[in-house]
Amino acid sequence: MAELQQKDKSPIKKTNGQEEPAKPTVPFSKLFRFATKTDKLLMTIGALAAAVNGFAMPAFSFIFGQMIDQFSPGNEMD
Repeated sequence: MAELQQKDKSPIKKTNGQEEPAKPTVPFSKLFRFATKTDKLLMTIGALAAAVNGFAMPAFSFIFGQMIDQFSPGNEMD
């Protein structure tokens, strides 16, 4: 009976009726262990470029909204 209740430390995932062991996870601190300085520089540049790209749409919406407000005559709410 003890053999049947053996506990495995890795959780089992069920997909399509089949059981497969879960893949081990990596701590965040060890994620960039093998990254070189060039890799880290490129990832930093990519993160900054993504932030600028995410900021662009709201900025253009604000600028476009201000431009449209300039076209409308009278009825200033300010």
